[in-house]
Amino acid sequence: MAKSKRQIRRQGETKITKLIKKEILKKDAFDTGRMLRSVAVTSVQERSGMTFTISAVDYYTYVDEGTERIDPRNITKDVVDSREFERITKDMLGEYAEALVDEAFNGLGSKDIYIS
Repeated sequence: MAKSKRQIRRQGETKITKLIKKEILKKDAFDTGRMLRSVAVTSVQERSGMTFTISAVDYYTYVDEGTERIDPRNITKDVVDSREFERITKDMLGEYAEALVDEAFNGLGSKDIYIS
């Protein structure tokens, strides 16, 4: 049985969350692990594609984007620019498109399809 749209989104969210955590570790951008444990990605289907949202402790933004006293670590930018992110999102959107087609044709019988 084909995956549901929800399953596809959840799997993509999990992969992107892991990718962000991997980048945090790579950049040694954590002290206690609280920020690392707090990272979670959610997605929403929109007309033009998918929107991804990163949820994390409030200081993730300061570590990621920097402040006047903290140099930016560019975690989000580097993840989004990575080949792995591109592969994950392309695979996710491809599977999602297949699920939409399956959903559109689910339950159609031969009497519902007209070819002229």
